[in-house]
Amino acid sequence: MEQLIRHRWHKVSKKSAEKSYFAVRCHRQHRRFSAQQKAFMTAAITRSELFELVWSEPRTTLAKRFKLSDVAIGKHCRKANIPMPPPGYWARKLAGKSSTRPPLPLRLPGQRDQVFPGEEDRYGYFNRTEDLEEILLPPVFPESAQLLVADAANRIGNIRACRDLSNPHPGLKRVLADENRRREAWAAQKYADYYKPYFDAPNFQRQLRLINSILWGFDRIDCKGEAYITEEWVQGTGHLHLLHCRICIGTTTVGFEFLEPTTPKSLIKAPPSGTTTLRIAAHPSGQSDWSDRADCKIEKQLTSIGVAMLELAENRMRNCATQAYERRLQRRQELLDAIARKMADDERKRLEAIAKHHQANHDNLRKMAREHQSAREVRNFVDAVRQHRECTGANLSAFSEWERKVLEFADSMDPLSQPITNIFSSFAEPPEAVRANGSILQ
Repeated sequence: MEQLIRHRWHKVSKKSAEKSYFAVRCHRQHRRFSAQQKAFMTAAITRSELFELVWSEPRTTLAKRFKLSDVAIGKHCRKANIPMPPPGYWARKLAGKSSTRPPLPLRLPGQRDQVFPGEEDRYGYFNRTEDLEEILLPPVFPESAQLLVADAANRIGNIRACRDLSNPHPGLKRVLADENRRREAWAAQKYADYYKPYFDAPNFQRQLRLINSILWGFDRIDCKGEAYITEEWVQGTGHLHLLHCRICIGTTTVGFEFLEPTTPKSLIKAPPSGTTTLRIAAHPSGQSDWSDRADCKIEKQLTSIGVAMLELAENRMRNCATQAYERRLQRRQELLDAIARKMADDERKRLEAIAKHHQANHDNLRKMAREHQSAREVRNFVDAVRQHRECTGANLSAFSEWERKVLEFADSMDPLSQPITNIFSSFAEPPEAVRANGSILQ
């Protein structure tokens, strides 16, 4: 049985934990990266700006200013293809000796001009605080893609196929270490099929050699890559374990996989030529297949495969930059539409509040007029009762008491019996917040 380990809050197999190791490691590096380089990465820094910084003062001085280690600055310079002063450069310059400063070389295909894109770009489009006053400009790429690809391909040179795995690339060591563990368990368990290595077959060994050759080729331009395993379930066959590889070219990741004639049709990945095929990055921008031919095996096409991966990396980076620009335009239009809707809603509420206030004034005036008219009618009625033929003698004292009470009631009803300020306040102007052409106070 496979060893079970504790991973987060539940138990998972060792193989599953290794699959998630890459994501967990990236998360931890990102968290550590954000804490250490927050001051250095709040604003976008381009290659030319970083080039001027590292040639204007020592990296140790820059590290103290930006609270970042000089080793980290060197790593980012190498990743962005930025030359750095050689050892002893600053001592010679301090002594007054002449020293040469090389020009800034071309960037790698797939490498953004911004070495540090800034917090807003790193954390995504929806977390951006959009400045509506900022002028949006479409992405511009001064260098042609052909020039960048040719320069990078010249630096890589010819990619030769290795004959064995005696010198494995670091990105391949994890797969090989897993195979060795399974091979040892297979021998210990008297060759039980459960522990049989996945990639001992000749076709898989060839795939491992091809991956190793391509990884070492891109290592010449400081592009990191790694091989990884995917598992597919095919009814009637069982679990299939397939080899894949991804390489980070600049800031863009490009991957490839292998298709064999024995690949089940249910996976819909059968090679069109019926031979071993190396497929680069099934992607909306397109995919490239490189197959064995009678006159040329895949081992002889590795240099062309590397050039194709460089081209795909540059095209992806440009497409992503264009899409990000279009998303920002869309986001800005959404914000403008939301502001327009908010202003229209505020104006509607303001007009409704004014109409409601006018209606209240109208209702108050009509109510006061009705009450005054009712009071006058009551007083007229008292006068009419006073003229009654029986309002004499013994009934006169009773009439006087009744008249006093009724006239008091009429006075309490009549608005004119109240202070005049109460009459004036019944018809007021709308509040300033309502009369102003803007938002209404909530």
